[in-house]
Parts: sequence; C-alpha cells; structure tokens
Amino acid sequence: MNTDSSDFFQQGNSDKQRLAIDGELDLWPWMLRMQLDTGKDDGRSVSGATLLADYDINARLLFNSKISYWDSTDQFEELAIGLSYTLPKNFVFRLAETWQQINNVDDRIFSLQLYWDFSHAL
Repeated sequence: MNTDSSDFFQQGNSDKQRLAIDGELDLWPWMLRMQLDTGKDDGRSVSGATLLADYDINARLLFNSKISYWDSTDQFEELAIGLSYTLPKNFVFRLAETWQQINNVDDRIFSLQLYWDFSHAL
C-alpha cells in the first residue's frame, strides 16, 4: 500500500468540526459499544460509525470484533476480529486480524499487542 499518495491522507491544516454520540450496552456475555460521528472538514460534510462487540468466553479470554465506516474525501471501511487474554497484574495479550479499505485500496493487518489495562489497576 502506497501511503505517500496525495489521495490517501491529506497533509496540512484543516478546519474540523465534529458532533458525536456514543453508548455502551452490557448484555453479559456481550459488551457492545457504538459511536456515531458527523461534522465538517473544511466545509465538506463527513460522517462515520463504529461498532465494537466483545464476547466473554471465560474470565480471562475475550473475543473482540469491530466494524467501522467513515465517509469524507477519504472513504474508510474496517472490519477486525481478535482474541484478548488477560494476564496477571492487568496485562492483556491480544492478537487480531484487520481488513481495511481506504479509497478502494485494500489492506490486511495482523497485530500482536501486549498492554497494561490501567483502568482496572487503580
């Protein structure tokens, strides 16, 4: 994927205005999160939506999924699935597969993450 192309990501200053609403719904074993956005980039209308769904397989293992869409000068779509495993001391190991399409250019990303969930550590 060539990210140097001028039709990929624009560089420089822009006037961005956003209005967003988000919500979270805990339907154990599912945790659903949603965000809707609308606004303007330099006077052009933009909008987007994201839905995240996590499923508790057990106390330490989660199935993760994400669907995103963004409509502006750059059209962006994303679908991701993954697994997260909670380690001792609030460390989390995650592996995920992500499919993205930006301006009709497809990309696939495999990621491994190790992070500390500080929100549960306080």
